[in-house]
Amino acid sequence: MIGVKRQQAYRSQRFLFERFCSRSNMDNLARGADWRTVTDRKADQEQGIPAFAAWELLPGLRVTYTEDYVMGSSFAVAISYLGEESLRTPIAFLSAHPNTLSPEDLITDFDSSSTDPRKMSAAVVRLGLGAPLEEDERFSRRIIQCIGSSEADVRESAVWASMCSEWVGFRDELVRVAEGDDDLFLRELATEAVEKLDGIGADHP
Repeated sequence: MIGVKRQQAYRSQRFLFERFCSRSNMDNLARGADWRTVTDRKADQEQGIPAFAAWELLPGLRVTYTEDYVMGSSFAVAISYLGEESLRTPIAFLSAHPNTLSPEDLITDFDSSSTDPRKMSAAVVRLGLGAPLEEDERFSRRIIQCIGSSEADVRESAVWASMCSEWVGFRDELVRVAEGDDDLFLRELATEAVEKLDGIGADHP
């Protein structure tokens, strides 16, 4: 599997980068590959709006890049209205990006943050954002660990991570949070996550 269908388009997995050092490299990649810039939005940190850029490879095939300071991550994703197979070319480019983090990098980053709740919160979000398209026990076990954390910030980040992963296997854990967490905001967020996962499951049983 190289893409998942969401509404009318296929998307690749998200390719996470080391912090925010990748935009210039993405620009260089786009120029070298003759991709056409279609969107270039600057960040507005006061409004919580991330920087965002998009390039068109072909009509119906794009690569987008996001720098999200709230989540502490930058990432790119390929989106195609031309079918799943058309994702192969942009995936090859993004996989070879010099700042792309591998699954092993994301797991190591998480494990090294295990004694610091603030760092763990950021690391578990990155696990969700950079999760493979198909469920991977290495990722899910760590995200579930954080869903059960005694730290509310870590639990919140883990709920966000589960939403970003789009893995329906998190549903039972999220229902538990939605029905029993002491934090009202987390209960509401988990309820939203369950509804999102149910929608994905209904579209793609």
